[in-house]
Amino acid sequence: MGSSSIGITEVMTTSVPMFKGDGYYRWSVKMETLFRSQKLWKIVEEGPLEEEYHGSSKIVTVRRQTLRQQFELLQMKEDEDVQHYVSRVVALVNRIKGIGFEIEDKDVVSKVMRSLTQKYEHVVTSIEEARDVEKLSLNEFSGSLQAHEARFNGYANKLYDKAFFAKGESSGGGTCYGRGDG
Repeated sequence: MGSSSIGITEVMTTSVPMFKGDGYYRWSVKMETLFRSQKLWKIVEEGPLEEEYHGSSKIVTVRRQTLRQQFELLQMKEDEDVQHYVSRVVALVNRIKGIGFEIEDKDVVSKVMRSLTQKYEHVVTSIEEARDVEKLSLNEFSGSLQAHEARFNGYANKLYDKAFFAKGESSGGGTCYGRGDG
């Protein structure tokens, strides 16, 4: 085998980028490039071959039901940020699609809207009134939520800084209205 030919070991040692919860777009471009270079992109677009499931239709049905139930029960955690929650949703949706079960983007967006914590309720209402939710992609919706989250976190940090600054000034030599030192 000559040095100019691509050997099986070269394909095997190709580093597969792992999705770690942020930078989804960049990761997806890397994955598409990798799959196209290995002539596997058609499987991603069309799904796995149907022959894989003919002998195990009962197992596939149970898996579909289990994954669909997990999808329906999925809720955002109180301490979870938007990006992490959407990553969990996308991972589950990919597992559902991976076994041949179709799920439309509008259903995923709708699920995320219904399962966010209460602090996003006013954002969801605003988005529903301003945009056509039927045509809204998960990326667009997630971006709007992340922008809100960033603004909210920035505002909360400013309030914290102001409170910290005010407390620091009140412990100086000026007049202090509150508890005394003794």
